[in-house]
Amino acid sequence: MGMNLNVEYAPSLSGGDAGDGASKDTTNPDGSGINFAITNNTLVEGLDFGFGYGKDEYDRKSTDVASIDETQSTVAYANYSFGPVTVGTTQSYTSGSVNSSGATIGANEVEIYGIAFNVNENFSVSYTDYENTYLKYAGSSAAADVSQDTTGFNAAYTMGGATLRITDAQMDNIGGTSGKNEDRTEVSLLLAF
Repeated sequence: MGMNLNVEYAPSLSGGDAGDGASKDTTNPDGSGINFAITNNTLVEGLDFGFGYGKDEYDRKSTDVASIDETQSTVAYANYSFGPVTVGTTQSYTSGSVNSSGATIGANEVEIYGIAFNVNENFSVSYTDYENTYLKYAGSSAAADVSQDTTGFNAAYTMGGATLRITDAQMDNIGGTSGKNEDRTEVSLLLAF
């Protein structure tokens, strides 16, 4: 069916590694991690999709005060191209980890949607909607879930060795901080000699 499987195993993870000639870092926990991904771009014409899962586990010590323990992540994506148009989506979830006081931190959910259109061989436009939700959990001091929302419009025009690009993006609640917003417009010119 044209499925591709990638597996990664890390038998030794640490929050801090010793440099050349230095003593072993004994203040951070040891652990292991496993990740896998299944992808396919031949099952349906124009469709590229995949799913991935990862898990890191650490051996906690009674003196640990850092955010360590078990973290699990999942991600799935799909891109479909038909003619000059490509649409895509990505969804992911990270469980976060448990710190020494029992509070789960670092958990989030991400949703991304996008569409790109090649108007002709010289001009293309695209639009992306990105939402990253920082999740509230037991033991957290956060009052509620906070979502960072980003929308962006891009346009590019190529003529010979020159490409003019314009990007306009609006970001709300940057980094999960309520009320931290930014609007940004960038114009760039690339020249190939």
